[in-house]
Amino acid sequence: WHPDGHAFWARCKLVLGSCPEKLMFDAWSEVAMYVRHLPHISAECRLTLEEELRLHEMLSDTTKDVLAREVQRCCGKDYEPPTNLTYLASLMLSRFQVLHKT
Repeated sequence: WHPDGHAFWARCKLVLGSCPEKLMFDAWSEVAMYVRHLPHISAECRLTLEEELRLHEMLSDTTKDVLAREVQRCCGKDYEPPTNLTYLASLMLSRFQVLHKT
């Protein structure tokens, strides 16, 4: 995807909010990729800080679940190096911690 595409899907999640219907896309992955590609997203497509914070509130449980699963998996006897999911979840948590301080 183009970096602006991740911004589009992140904005869709904001608009749809807590819609009871199942979304046709993985909102958590799209927001994670939005955060990862933030330096490459055009200014016109970027979310405001308030919008990013709202997304964090919507998705924070999912982020914590991803990290908890990865920590549990890595602490087992079949240890493997952290996956891309761990990286993305950590990146999202770091980004939103910075936003909460502003």
